[in-house]
Amino acid sequence: MKQDNKLQNLYIALILYVVSITVGLIGYSNLESYSAIDAFYMTVMTLSTVGFGEIKALSDGGKIFTSIFILYNLCILAFVLSVISRYLFEGELKILFNTYMDDREIKKLKGHVIVCGFGRNGHRACQELKKDGYTFVVIDPRKDIIINRINDEQILYVVGDATDENVLKSAGIEKAHALITAIPKDSINVFVTLTARELNKDLYIIARATEDSTVSKLNTAGANK
Repeated sequence: MKQDNKLQNLYIALILYVVSITVGLIGYSNLESYSAIDAFYMTVMTLSTVGFGEIKALSDGGKIFTSIFILYNLCILAFVLSVISRYLFEGELKILFNTYMDDREIKKLKGHVIVCGFGRNGHRACQELKKDGYTFVVIDPRKDIIINRINDEQILYVVGDATDENVLKSAGIEKAHALITAIPKDSINVFVTLTARELNKDLYIIARATEDSTVSKLNTAGANK
């Protein structure tokens, strides 16, 4: 599964801190002629705002630099706190942890079933698969569904677009036995079927069709049923 979007703000926060430390080291080394260790000490003290004393009295340039440096790091701190809060209160951290654990489990699977779409039909398909003892993985792009329903039912899942080859590969398409595409839009089901068939010639594909005219297109794309 793609996690770049989810981790983007965390990466930005980390980069900002690295840049801040670098700026502090360069600033204190040049303005106050501090050694590398002293410059690092002053940078950390300023970043952490713990209020420890200065190594030596700062020059006017050093005082101006420190003042700007503190204001800059307060902005970074506010940004980092907002990112952490979002991850904690909006379930992002839970999704990341569960995704990591699920990715490990999915890589071990062989001969499993992939269910594309966790709407009414997809959910019903999962219930039947679970009742019959099948191992399966759900693909759905909606994070709210993942948080509110799939996690509660302890189902392996991949958050993403089932028409994306990389998402299908993340669900183990190349080692899967079957795929059920139960997405409400027929055009998407046709595309998922076509993509899945290209990735696994032996895959048994069951596709949902809302319109009668879609059936022939699904058969042409490679659906078995």
